[in-house]
Amino acid sequence: MKLQATPAKRSTPSNAIAILIAVVGITAFVGLLPASRWQVDEYLTGTIFRDQGVSALWERVSTWSPRFLSELGLFFYQHWVNSTGTPHILLFMLLLWGLFLFAVILPTAYARTGYRGLTLSISLTLAFLCIAGQRNSEVLYWLQAAIAYLPSVSGLILASITILTADMEERLPRVTVAVALTVAALTSEAGAFMVGAISGLFFVYSVTEQLFTQRQQTFGVVTFFIPLAATAVVMFFLAGGRLGTNAEVIGDPAIAHNVLASLKMTVSIFPLQYFLFGNNVLSGGFPGAGALTKIAFFVGAFAAFTCIPNRRGSVIAGAIIGIAGVAAAFISMGGSIFQFGVHCCERHTTMEQVYIWISIVGFAKAVAGLIQNKSDILPKISAPALAIASLIPLSLLTTSLMTNYSRLPEIREKQIAVWHTGSSDAPEIIIRKFEPALITQGGFTEFPAGEYQNTPDTGWYQRIIMDYFKKDKLVVVPATQP
Repeated sequence: MKLQATPAKRSTPSNAIAILIAVVGITAFVGLLPASRWQVDEYLTGTIFRDQGVSALWERVSTWSPRFLSELGLFFYQHWVNSTGTPHILLFMLLLWGLFLFAVILPTAYARTGYRGLTLSISLTLAFLCIAGQRNSEVLYWLQAAIAYLPSVSGLILASITILTADMEERLPRVTVAVALTVAALTSEAGAFMVGAISGLFFVYSVTEQLFTQRQQTFGVVTFFIPLAATAVVMFFLAGGRLGTNAEVIGDPAIAHNVLASLKMTVSIFPLQYFLFGNNVLSGGFPGAGALTKIAFFVGAFAAFTCIPNRRGSVIAGAIIGIAGVAAAFISMGGSIFQFGVHCCERHTTMEQVYIWISIVGFAKAVAGLIQNKSDILPKISAPALAIASLIPLSLLTTSLMTNYSRLPEIREKQIAVWHTGSSDAPEIIIRKFEPALITQGGFTEFPAGEYQNTPDTGWYQRIIMDYFKKDKLVVVPATQP
């Protein structure tokens, strides 16, 4: 009697190489944190919070920046700076980046045993692609922007990967998603755009599922009602305050605050931003590399998801994340064009690419959920595809990263010197400009070279820093002068 061999159980790939490359890429950007900076905004908020206290905080939130959590964090940060007499820039940025990395890794705790390596490889690759670029410095290294946008990016990645990989019928993943989305909405308007899209779509799906199937909800109404309500509050304050002003028009006045003109421009640029690299990566260079990176990421995430057992609602969850990312990116682009008259600004482009990368991983999950994979080939594709997705931008940015590292001592010295002269007994503040670095930027570009007195006819930016340090004179030394 001939015995039939039992088919060998297909092993789950660990995707170690994809994890390693993503970690190397993220570490390269973390290592540049000593170049983190203040800009003129910190001196302005520091002055008004010091002089006006809580009333200044409420005025900013209610009329200008409805970022309830990040503005509160900025208020306490500035109080800490004023009480200690030092800006603590690097320490505070390490805290923000630590929260970001924690949010990227946390979804692995909710993944099934045996599939945590796959989950980690997707999450880390997504995180690296969100930060990789020459023009992400406002979100990554400018403190006042980072306190708003990094928590939003963190919350969106944490919520999206948890939804796509965890059992959302369990309590802890649901609570994590609700908290992550609420934080993302209350720290920046940009975060609220995508939170509103994700929460709104899942809320409608959960209510519909409850009404027509009478089954236990897969995702939970309350999970998404709380962040949806938070988004509504942010949009209410935004519509009643900053959105209606013409003070920020820096582009074409014929497009700014013109719905049809803004929509037309958005439609014309959106496909390029979605399918190629965004302007934040290489200032529009190497468009084919951008397309290849996004294809590789989709293929790698798709192949990884085919190895992870489906849960109830997996296809719907992926489709919702994908659609929400597309909607948020389109709304963000359209909103910036409507408000400014041009596709502005660097931090908005960074956030739009975050939405796009998240949408790609969502669509990858939706397609993978439709396939009952019995192939031995797909699991082998995931690691190299994800590795390629990270390697392309990392290789293109290597020269810029190395140049930026070589300039760290100069950048650090000149940035610290501003605080030393400002807080000293010397009669003037001295700013020594430098050429903006390729990754971290900076260089005090908002301050033209020259000598300034604290008088009404002096420029606003110059008076802001003199008011902060309570000085009567500012000397700005050009970058060409030692």
